[in-house]
Amino acid sequence: MTALSLIQAYPCKGSRIMLFMGGPCTNGPGQVTSIKLSDTMRSFIDIQKANSNSTFIQKATKYYDALAGFAASINIVIDMFITSLDQIGLM
Repeated sequence: MTALSLIQAYPCKGSRIMLFMGGPCTNGPGQVTSIKLSDTMRSFIDIQKANSNSTFIQKATKYYDALAGFAASINIVIDMFITSLDQIGLM
């Protein structure tokens, strides 16, 4: 979000953001898991079945969809290099 805010502050004709991520988001609107080590990390099967291990998935999906729509509306390309799509919430 910070990169999108910076690009929006200095308007131009399209931009590119390169995102390098690993591990789950544990706070903020894109949170996909709890920070507690006692909580188990949800898997792709948990997400498909929408069971108790995927409690944050609906809010995170809504947040990431809004970011994608915003980036597309101001002609921004986001390249993502990610270790596991289901872990960070961008499945």
